[in-house]
Amino acid sequence: MVGLLIASGLIGLAFGDYCLLAAIDRVGVRQATLLHATAPLWLLFLNLAGAGQPLRGVQVTGILLVVIGVMDVTRRRTRSAGTDSRRVRGGIILGLLAAVAQAVAIQISKGPTVACESAAVVSAVRLTGAIVGLIVVAAGTRQIGAFMGLLTDRRDRRRALGPVFFGTFLGVLCMTVAIDASHEAVAGALLSLTPVFAVPISRLVLGEPMRWQTLIGTCVAAGGVAMISLG
Repeated sequence: MVGLLIASGLIGLAFGDYCLLAAIDRVGVRQATLLHATAPLWLLFLNLAGAGQPLRGVQVTGILLVVIGVMDVTRRRTRSAGTDSRRVRGGIILGLLAAVAQAVAIQISKGPTVACESAAVVSAVRLTGAIVGLIVVAAGTRQIGAFMGLLTDRRDRRRALGPVFFGTFLGVLCMTVAIDASHEAVAGALLSLTPVFAVPISRLVLGEPMRWQTLIGTCVAAGGVAMISLG
């Protein structure tokens, strides 16, 4: 069980996030996020292949609506930065790898998460695997100096404390609760809603305008969530 959770952290949190950030560097936030939003579809494929519990038709429809809504919101809210064809191809591959990694990580962590009584313990084990994986990646890409510099610089540590606690620790903890309480494909769809939640936050905090086209995508995703809940 511990081995599966460590593998989940290595695959989903270390390798998956590395691929996502590398994809953003090559093709921009829009394309990378769109590719990463296909993770629920890969979970559906794994489910159809017999890797998980069967889904009801209304749940499958809801998952598809969530993916469509998230992709629409993401497509309208950001711009692509990729221009070189080789970098774009590499970015597309990395973005898809990030999505597949997240799907596989959620799938293999389902059993141990249900078996373990503490979501905090599961999250800690997964994060441990992620830390080990990131150190290996940093060493392999010759960025271990920058990695250690972040740990030793007091100002950088303070700036990273908030995002690490709220975005990583609480995020992984809530993800663990979602995986434990629902079907893995449903949890994956709900976890992909970040761009949708960013819409009202951007409006309230940053004062960004909310266009009606973006609102349509948000409503489609919300309808998908409602169908998943009813299913």
